[in-house]
Amino acid sequence: MTKKICLIAALLLVLSAVAAFAQGPTCNTGQAQGAVEGALNSCIAQARQSFDISFDVTCDCPGTGINVNVFGAPRCNPNEVCPLFIVLVGTAQLDCNYNVVSATCGFQ
Repeated sequence: MTKKICLIAALLLVLSAVAAFAQGPTCNTGQAQGAVEGALNSCIAQARQSFDISFDVTCDCPGTGINVNVFGAPRCNPNEVCPLFIVLVGTAQLDCNYNVVSATCGFQ
């Protein structure tokens, strides 16, 4: 019984190590968000009047760079029916040094 537990534990350890290795290098999502907030300042500020803002950061370094999508979801009060939709506020492409390559507002 203890051999099976040790074997299962070792297998889980190996699988988690392989999964972590497969993810590749991590990016500083805070730095990416800051760069995008500066580049898309006007459209993010406009969207924040009505929406809660969230960021989706996808890192492919040293490959194609960093892609950041900015989404807005309705701001709802507690005990209030809240519509289930999101809007694309903007999108930006960064290089691996967090320099903005392109930025486009998607919310008008």
